[in-house]
Amino acid sequence: MLDHFLSTFFAIGLAELGDKTQFAVLALSAKCHKKAPVILAAIIAFALANAIAVVLGSIFSFALPTNVIKIAAGALFILVGLHTLFLNKQEKEEEVKSDRNVFISAFTMLFLMEMGDKTQFANMLFATIYNPLLVMLAATLAMSLLAILAVVVGKKLFKHLNARTIKTISGLLFIIVGAAVLFFG
Repeated sequence: MLDHFLSTFFAIGLAELGDKTQFAVLALSAKCHKKAPVILAAIIAFALANAIAVVLGSIFSFALPTNVIKIAAGALFILVGLHTLFLNKQEKEEEVKSDRNVFISAFTMLFLMEMGDKTQFANMLFATIYNPLLVMLAATLAMSLLAILAVVVGKKLFKHLNARTIKTISGLLFIIVGAAVLFFG
């Protein structure tokens, strides 16, 4: 069970590091004087998006034969990894138009950005092969810690990180997880 948690935590954490939602959290915290509503909005938005993904993954795990799920999950992890390595375009920072209602603005922006994102898709896949509750907790914790880090450390964090290196490591990790699912089930 700990391996389910740690695999999800590190895969999602690496995939999310330097992702558009991290830049959005950074932009939101830079443009808003209040940091706590941004952090709270991020945590709730990530938890809700992850819960949706895990529920869908759980439904798929009951509706489809195990071998079909493993093949599909392995192939899709590899595709997400290849997308991250080769097809992922540089994304622009989102702008916050007003400091009014920081929580609602941050929540709405981050939740919508996560819908259909590669990490939400990965959470759905992890939930087909791992304990869904652990997947949700690990993914939400990883994404929340990165959001807090983006708010607290802000621009200094991204000044010292090479986004391309992070995306390469993230893409390779997805490919490795996909290959492991396909070959070791």
